[in-house]
Amino acid sequence: MKRNHTELPSQTQDTHHLIIKAATKLFMELGYRAVSTRKIAAECGITQPALYHHFQNKQEIYIEVLKASILQTENYLTKIARDFPDIKQRIFHLSCYFMQNYQEDLMQMFHDLHHEMPEDVKQVINSHWQKGFLSPIINMFEEAVSKKEIGSFEAIDSSSFEVSLLLLNMIKSALLPDFMKSLTESEQKAIVEKKARLIVQIFLSGIAEKNG
Repeated sequence: MKRNHTELPSQTQDTHHLIIKAATKLFMELGYRAVSTRKIAAECGITQPALYHHFQNKQEIYIEVLKASILQTENYLTKIARDFPDIKQRIFHLSCYFMQNYQEDLMQMFHDLHHEMPEDVKQVINSHWQKGFLSPIINMFEEAVSKKEIGSFEAIDSSSFEVSLLLLNMIKSALLPDFMKSLTESEQKAIVEKKARLIVQIFLSGIAEKNG
């Protein structure tokens, strides 16, 4: 890939990040088909030829946007595992994270991935997704089993992989609608935390405890 040799290394990195940030915004708002490299360049305040010094085409930008998002998630899930010792706290905080950061606009990007990208690209992104989204959660559950916080998955004829997917799907179903954007930050936080507590309760204990 060519680089703009008039840029210093630090400037090249800054421009690269600027393109990713602008492209993320456009892809989430408009969808893959409606975004052109010309629009991305205009959003960045650079020329289209300057953009091509950093990325060969729109598809390459799209892949980098998704990879950057997945890496951010992987880093945050690693932090949750480090900062919170028990599985209830971990499920609560990762549920809050996903509900706050993965609203319908980013879900649209993953939808576009499966409908707009060739199979080899899907496989690359899926590999990153497994590493960044799924593996950290699998590790949390397996650690919880080893610490006897929860029972073995064999006892319920399942696996840490299946349970982790189930948790992600439960969180996805709890993603908050667009009207949330009109609420204050504190109001949004209160709703997210209430839903996260419910997810922890249902996922680990069931809907209601038995009486007696």
